[in-house]
Parts: sequence; structure tokens; C-alpha cells
Amino acid sequence: RGGFNKVLQAIESVAVRHGAKFNYNSDVQEITVDDEGTARGVKLSNGDTITSDVVICNADLVYAYNRLLPKTRYAETLGRRELASSSISFYWSMNVVVPQLETHNVFLAEDYRGSFDQIFKHHTLPDQPSFYVNVPSRVDSTAAPDGRDTIVVLVPVGHISDRTDVDFDLLVKRARDQVIDTVQKRLKIADFRSMIDHEMINDPRTWQNEFNL
Repeated sequence: RGGFNKVLQAIESVAVRHGAKFNYNSDVQEITVDDEGTARGVKLSNGDTITSDVVICNADLVYAYNRLLPKTRYAETLGRRELASSSISFYWSMNVVVPQLETHNVFLAEDYRGSFDQIFKHHTLPDQPSFYVNVPSRVDSTAAPDGRDTIVVLVPVGHISDRTDVDFDLLVKRARDQVIDTVQKRLKIADFRSMIDHEMINDPRTWQNEFNL
């Protein structure tokens, strides 16, 4: 209960009891390495440097090798490899319980094979997107007030590429409309759109700018 953040809080609590110190809101600008190429610490965006015996980096691999570590041939090859898909994700607070939805729900496009080509080959949102819907409040009563639901929607989409004709604002709007229309049609819900009380959105720009993905 309480979502995945409860797991993080528990790990932090155990680590602090064993002497760990956490520096939050401290952007890492660089992983410092010695002349032999061994990581020796991190340099923060405010100019401070923290030295250590071991550096553990949990950042995205491509980002870490191209933005945090000294440039190498391996970093260049990573940048040329085929990347996984990105996503447009909607986080909805509903003003009612939506009983037609289970904890996990998958909505496949009729032409799902063709939709995958649009994601991985053309790096865009498919004409008929497939998507996944999770309802945390089905298994965690703390995820929503009584008589309401929380819903997470994940719509796979192509990652940010060198294409200059991609309008992400337009893709987000289209994805939202298509998700709502599909849910209404397949689950026979009269006006799903009016049930959404509050909304947060992550799209490929968010993953890149805020999470370095």
C-alpha cells in the first residue's frame, strides 16, 4: 500500500540507519575519472565535487556514456544503435470508480503489427495506437479517495529522433483522444472524458528533459 514510493522510502530508511547520506536536488554534471579511466567521484552542477571509492550510476546508458563520462568510441557506437520506443503517459484522477476496468488492461490496435512499424521505423505515434491501462486503486486503497479511481495510461510512441516534422503537442492530443474514444467504444462507457478530474502527462520530451531518457 502507498505505491512504489513506499519501497523507496523503506530503502532510504535502511540506508540512513547504516550511515548513508542522500543529497537530493543535486544534479550531477560529470562523473570524474582518473588517468586510468577509473571513476573517482562526481561533479555537481553547482561546482562541488564529491570523491568516492566507488561510483554507481543508474542513469540511462546512452546518456551516461555521452553526457557524464569522457567521450569514447564506445559512447559513439551507443548513440548509433537502434533505441527502444518511448511513450506518452497519462495520469488521471477520476471523479468516479470505473468498474469496467481491471487492474491491468491492454488495448491492442487492429493492425498492431503495422502500428509497431510506425513506432520503430518511423518514430511516431501509430495511426491506431495500442496502449496499456493500469488502475492502481484496484489493489491499493490509498491510491484514490473512496468512490474514485486513479488511472495510468501508457501509449508507446517513437523516441525522439532527427525528424523535424514531429509535433509532439499534436501527438499528445491525438493519443489522448484515441485512448478515450477506444475505452468508451470497447467498454461501452458513455462519457469517459467527463470522468477525468485531473491530469498529468509525460511525453518523449519529458523523459528526455527531466529523466535523461
